[in-house]
Amino acid sequence: MIPRLTFETQLENEKYILRCPAHVDAPAFYRLVNKEVAYFMSFDYIKDIQESKMVIEKMRKNIHEWEKWDSVIVQKNTHEIIGCISICRYFDDTNAIEFGYWLGKEHWGKWIMTEIVRFFANYAFSQMKVRKIIISAQAENIGSRKIAEKIGAKLDGLFREHKSRKWKLVDIAVYSVFENEIIQ
Repeated sequence: MIPRLTFETQLENEKYILRCPAHVDAPAFYRLVNKEVAYFMSFDYIKDIQESKMVIEKMRKNIHEWEKWDSVIVQKNTHEIIGCISICRYFDDTNAIEFGYWLGKEHWGKWIMTEIVRFFANYAFSQMKVRKIIISAQAENIGSRKIAEKIGAKLDGLFREHKSRKWKLVDIAVYSVFENEIIQ
């Protein structure tokens, strides 16, 4: 069985901290998850602080029930929350995990998420001893797909009309990467 990350898990590199979301993070989530950022997410944009608190509570419940591990991404130099990276699924039978991620719009195009996904992938391979990492993105989400490709993930296939995005079926591009394929 793949080791599960917990509330206490905190990962750090030189620039970023990945930690579990806390209720005090609600204002940052509200600020970050606008209509443009939420366009490719499974949930709608966050309309107010109360809704932001509900999203965080659901993330914390998923961690508690070992279903997934959601973390906020904190910039060390500013202590600002800039996005989220998650283990969306554990596949114990194949020793694989699936990543999901998003970043506040003001941080797009700066290679930040590529660096974080690479860092988290290296951690998953070396510390969690996973065999494979899967990254799924909506086919039209070119930014997320490029991140997968930049770390060395290969396109496994396209699932047509596979997931619902706000009452519309969308195509999903599925990538995978093994430890020896990670581009450092």
